[in-house]
Amino acid sequence: ATILSCTLLSFEALTFSNGAPAGRSGSPASGNQTCAGGGCHNGGPAISTQTISITTDIPALGFSPNTDYTVTIVLDGNGTPVNKGGFEASIEDAGASQGVISIGASTDLRVVSGSFVTHTSAGNAFSGNKKTYSFTWNSGAAPDQTTIYVAANFSNNNGGNSGDAIGTETLVLTKNNGVSLTEPKNVVIKMYPNPVSSILSLENVPSAV
Repeated sequence: ATILSCTLLSFEALTFSNGAPAGRSGSPASGNQTCAGGGCHNGGPAISTQTISITTDIPALGFSPNTDYTVTIVLDGNGTPVNKGGFEASIEDAGASQGVISIGASTDLRVVSGSFVTHTSAGNAFSGNKKTYSFTWNSGAAPDQTTIYVAANFSNNNGGNSGDAIGTETLVLTKNNGVSLTEPKNVVIKMYPNPVSSILSLENVPSAV
């Protein structure tokens, strides 16, 4: 199917998508909805060989408050020919949007209702059966276990909105709890008597450093 708008009426066959409307990322805030219905891309199979990957540049210790991070989403036909597709993503905890999503000068993306990011008509073409999208997430006051939700469409390019393969993926984010190990200051241990006969005493004395 071509990538059609989820809000099309009788002229849908003539209209190209500018991304999904808000609430189609497969998340709790979306009511678990994707574009696999409701006048969008319907009647298609679940993804098979196709894959959806979500990565970030968040450090291994977790994300910090009010910090910008890059989220990268890769849609890959992985053996299934795909020349067009699209996605919608949101970042939530307990069904509430967390942090702020921004796209900079990207023409492949647009932000919908402030909480969802989706492809544009300029950003639905795959190259080598693959498409990569990147956007910025500012963590704000997001809690631990905040989750990235993605729903993706792999078009079969049949000229309609049927038969497309649609799948979902999630990535749970860990928050840095601020606990770290610090190196101890220089410690001087005094041992006496020396030589010892039966009892050795140890004393921690102030260091000159």
